[in-house]
Amino acid sequence: LTAAYHRAAAGQGAIVLLEGEPGVGKSRLLYEFLRQLDGTGALELETTCVSYGLAMAYRPIMELLRRYLSLSEGITVEELRHRVADQVHLLGIDGEEPPVLVAHFLGASAPPEFLARLSGPQLKKRTSDVLRDMLVHASKSAPLILVVENMHWIDSASEEFLAHLAAGLPGHRVLLVLTTRPGYAAPWLAPPLAETV
Repeated sequence: LTAAYHRAAAGQGAIVLLEGEPGVGKSRLLYEFLRQLDGTGALELETTCVSYGLAMAYRPIMELLRRYLSLSEGITVEELRHRVADQVHLLGIDGEEPPVLVAHFLGASAPPEFLARLSGPQLKKRTSDVLRDMLVHASKSAPLILVVENMHWIDSASEEFLAHLAAGLPGHRVLLVLTTRPGYAAPWLAPPLAETV
């Protein structure tokens, strides 16, 4: 994990899949690794896939974003839109469309006239692109560590987004750490970018 972090911090991007039976110590290993990074300035965002989440599209991705944007459960729609717009522009992502797409993804519906201009696949592609851009841009000011636990319970939409994110990691200071029980595999988790422990 430490070697992968150094590669990521140097701008190469990296993915580590921690695989093992329940109770073998994946979470403990992760905890010790993250504790070593205290005070380094790295940005850590964590989420966990849950068994009931298989039917909930993007649940872990939404959780990562809500943590990144410090969105509380009771936040109003207007406050959410404002927080998203501020962060998107702070990251240097230009245009009026990105904050609308991110806010829509997080539950603040975009105006009907905005949605009417995009087909379903266009909306999904543009949203996926801007979410990836946000995470990649966030790694410019500090190395970014994204942790997704229990990948064996990930929903297909979230997995598709993580594959899209992984394709854009080379050249950026992002470490994606995933945990899973034995049996989980995906074509995007292949060397040299990804390694399994």
